[in-house]
Amino acid sequence: MPHNVRGETCGQADLMTIDKVCEQCWNLGKDVSILDVSAGSGRIACEFIKRGFVHLDALEACEENINALRQKALYDRYFQCDESYKEFPIADCVYDVVVYVQVSRDKKITNGTVRQLARVAKHGGLVVMCLNRNLSSEEQDINLETIMMELQTDNVWECLSRHVIDETTSKTDILYTFRKV
Repeated sequence: MPHNVRGETCGQADLMTIDKVCEQCWNLGKDVSILDVSAGSGRIACEFIKRGFVHLDALEACEENINALRQKALYDRYFQCDESYKEFPIADCVYDVVVYVQVSRDKKITNGTVRQLARVAKHGGLVVMCLNRNLSSEEQDINLETIMMELQTDNVWECLSRHVIDETTSKTDILYTFRKV
């Protein structure tokens, strides 16, 4: 598996998320603006950079992570938000691609987060989310699927794909791809 600059391994969910962005953006080239939501250590950015993407911004709740990311200089801009990820300090319709990969229980996506992902994407832009089903409750999963469908019904975005990724018998991820209307 590919490693980032800190030697951390990109998992299957990370790579499939990045592959989905590459697949959907092939006609736009590498000059797209990407927001990495809950950027963590920057492992997703490292993989995007390896693939030739150059316009990456980070959104992260942890100030320590933001400082570490700044030292690595992986991103153009760094935004910090509260741990709920319910309000992004970013204007509307800024990014061609918004990426969110849930890797731990600390990164719980909420209905507010889903709405923010859609808000900061440009019209025609992508929102690619990979959510770990084993890190959330069944009730939370139903709520998230409901809000995703509401956003589609309200013509905020259209669902391009929903793909189940089985990494191990104890971990199941779902990769969602939306295009903002």
